[in-house]
Amino acid sequence: RRFQFANGLTVTGAADAAVFSRLYGESPLLWEDYLRGCLASLGDEGPAVRMLQYWLRAKGYFAGDCTGRYGEATQRAVRSFQANAGLEATGDLDLESCRALYGNVTALIADASAPRRGASNAGEMCRRLIELGYGAHESFDMQTELALMQFQWANGLPATGVGDAETLRRLAAPEAAHFASYKASGQEAVRDADFPSRLVSAVSRLLGEKTGFDEEFGLIQYAYMKCGVAVVERAQFALVSEELDAAVPGDVMVLTLDGVERCGVTGSDGALYYRDGDGRVVMRYPEVMAPDLVRLYRLPEQ
Repeated sequence: RRFQFANGLTVTGAADAAVFSRLYGESPLLWEDYLRGCLASLGDEGPAVRMLQYWLRAKGYFAGDCTGRYGEATQRAVRSFQANAGLEATGDLDLESCRALYGNVTALIADASAPRRGASNAGEMCRRLIELGYGAHESFDMQTELALMQFQWANGLPATGVGDAETLRRLAAPEAAHFASYKASGQEAVRDADFPSRLVSAVSRLLGEKTGFDEEFGLIQYAYMKCGVAVVERAQFALVSEELDAAVPGDVMVLTLDGVERCGVTGSDGALYYRDGDGRVVMRYPEVMAPDLVRLYRLPEQ
């Protein structure tokens, strides 16, 4: 369960195909390394802080909004948690505090019946997302998962793509944030040096999947959101080159093939992960595809 949780897999406790693929694939994440990525202190910002706030609130230590900013209220909540856990109450989320807070993975995961991609019990959730303007489908497919992550982001929740109890409660509330709130948020997360590799890993895990996104850019939005970065539209990306050999891992590459535009993420070996004509995620080498036009984009650092 810890391995699944740390490596972005559905937490089932079962050693399924996804577990073996990640376990013996490229750079599976160690539990201690995952915890180190959760370390935070006053003044920090980002998805790790947002997740911290969410779980502190679920445990009754934090009453504010999950903004992703480590302010004084978050610091006080961490101190309270540390004191109750028998730890030194420094207010900084150090490694020992992470072990205590996140060690019981089962307690962190939403109830097993919580709607997730492929679930058949998500009709009402889908309809509410559509009503709020998030562009979900009537079934819980990948487009609906993207819409749900966008809703969670806009409402200060961890963007898990799972309809846990808190997410469903927020969805049902009259004050639930409309898609306009997400659209106004733009890209807010701070990216680290490992972000390109995490992005490539996120999109490569979709190989063979039928996506069903409404727009070609949906795959990029989905992969970025899985890495904790919210991107609203393609215009946020800056054009950096029209030369194929200028590509670096994590670049968004747009190819024009026989007059049709394809959008994907460049891998570490120069491969491109993108959607084919059937909407399935595939991996190809651009130099073999002989594109009519190549454009490379990157999201500016903030």
